Amino acid sequence: MAARAAAVCAVVVAPSVSEGSAPLAVQFAAEGTCTETEGAFTWDFGDGSPPVQARNTLHVYEAPGRYTVRVTLVDAGHTARDADETVITVSAN
Repeated sequence: MAARAAAVCAVVVAPSVSEGSAPLAVQFAAEGTCTETEGAFTWDFGDGSPPVQARNTLHVYEAPGRYTVRVTLVDAGHTARDADETVITVSAN
């Protein structure tokens, strides 16, 4: 009998813009799937704001800076996960 393949997830982040002046509104989209179940998406915007659990979300950066955004896709039932990151650069007005 063949061994069953391990559950896996794959995710890619796609921001609407990667730079601009504060306040900067960015629409984030996540393209991703898990092999065994739907999976849950969690966003960390890199600016100290609380994480958001959604496939797609809007976030506004109020202060200038360089922010590393991370989306994680987790299949909690099978402990599979994947993450992707992008950088958003916010300049002063």
